[in-house]
Amino acid sequence: MSPQVFWTLLPETIVVLTAILVIVGGAFARSNRLWTACSVIGLLLAALILTNRSAATGELTGPIVTDVLSELVRGLSLAVGIGLTLMFARRAQDECGGLYLNNNVRRS
Repeated sequence: MSPQVFWTLLPETIVVLTAILVIVGGAFARSNRLWTACSVIGLLLAALILTNRSAATGELTGPIVTDVLSELVRGLSLAVGIGLTLMFARRAQDECGGLYLNNNVRRS
């Protein structure tokens, strides 16, 4: 796997690592505001990396080839994720912590 593939998948890697942090951390620290902030920061960081990358040209020689449509879908997925996180966090009780966010995202 080339380094270019790693940089292409970096936004998704950040989202996965953020989800793991929220799920594992939510078991120990029950703070809705903390895990909401962590989730939003992780998603915004992934979106920032996605937008700062140069436009996809389909030049990857590996398991992934991107185009403009795939970049659009990736960006929309991050935007919807941020919106859902903020909507669910508003309804969550503080003692639920990160588990409320995890359970509602899995149901939808």
